[in-house]
Amino acid sequence: MKTAILSLALVLSLSLAFSVSCGSNGQPPSGELPILKVGDTWTWRTSVNGTDFTRVDTITGEQEFNGIDCYTGTSQETSTTADKAMTATVAIDKTNLKAIGVEYSISINDTTTTGTLNKSYNYSVQPYPLSVGKTWIVTIITTAINPSTGENQTATEKYLYKVEKVETITVHAGTFQCFKLVAYSYYSDSNLILYTEWVTDVTRGALVKSVVAASEQTYELMLYSLAE
Repeated sequence: MKTAILSLALVLSLSLAFSVSCGSNGQPPSGELPILKVGDTWTWRTSVNGTDFTRVDTITGEQEFNGIDCYTGTSQETSTTADKAMTATVAIDKTNLKAIGVEYSISINDTTTTGTLNKSYNYSVQPYPLSVGKTWIVTIITTAINPSTGENQTATEKYLYKVEKVETITVHAGTFQCFKLVAYSYYSDSNLILYTEWVTDVTRGALVKSVVAASEQTYELMLYSLAE
């Protein structure tokens, strides 16, 4: 179950964007907030504690969720090395491209668990537009609804983000100039990096790569397809 929880956490935390072809693109990132379109699709490969997954996200429409204008999307994640799979329907805040509502189903060895997660973000400064040197603090409140009892469980996280630099990286989907974002625990006195993300508006804000330091969990963009 630990692997499934880690995977689902990334459904909520990742910026979303979707896929059409793979190839190199040397275009510098503008930093402006991308506008997603129905049909945008992205495919990632991820590795968690020695288990490999393939994840596909697709934008399917628009809706209002808890009074917030959102994109709607689907997320499907399957393991290539174990009997584990996840499907989810996601509401994505248009102002920051973060998933704020998720209905999910996780299957592990023929056992299926369903549930609902809601997430809120409180920013000291809005992340977009991105620029080198920009920093902000974000408080994230996640509410999980227990499917058996209907009770709510709430967790709060607080991070310090910094846009460190523009960096060229190569993944299976191609070569991209990306903003390199690093995240630190707000409560830590050290400069220990919790995770690192590489993003560009060339992929409409989708993560090109992500590395979680503690678990060595990685996400890498394999394919992306953008609607006209």
